[in-house]
Amino acid sequence: MLDIGFLINDSSDVQYGSWIKLIDFIRDFERQITFSKFKTRIGVVSFGDNATTQIKLSNYHTREEFEAAIKHIKYIPQGQNVFAGLKAAYIDLFKVEGGKLIIFCFTGILYRKVGDVIKSL
Repeated sequence: MLDIGFLINDSSDVQYGSWIKLIDFIRDFERQITFSKFKTRIGVVSFGDNATTQIKLSNYHTREEFEAAIKHIKYIPQGQNVFAGLKAAYIDLFKVEGGKLIIFCFTGILYRKVGDVIKSL
């Protein structure tokens, strides 16, 4: 089994058109894999001022369920709290649900090194 988490930037640095492309990328990615609770699961965490686990790895077991869920992720431009996003992805998708791979979709400038943020988790 392969569990994949997408950590997506929901900050005001991301323009609405880019946000749509990001959601389309996740959907296109999902369509290229064997998606099921026994093969590959996908989770999504978004971050701005805070982080929100939009889709847990265990939430959806069919492609249709996942695609319906991803349509409901809202674009809410906010600040950019990378630490909150990494922490939520680590705790909600990896520590609790055993995820194995995270794809970090980010724009803008990091004010802390990602390695330093991960060490603080």
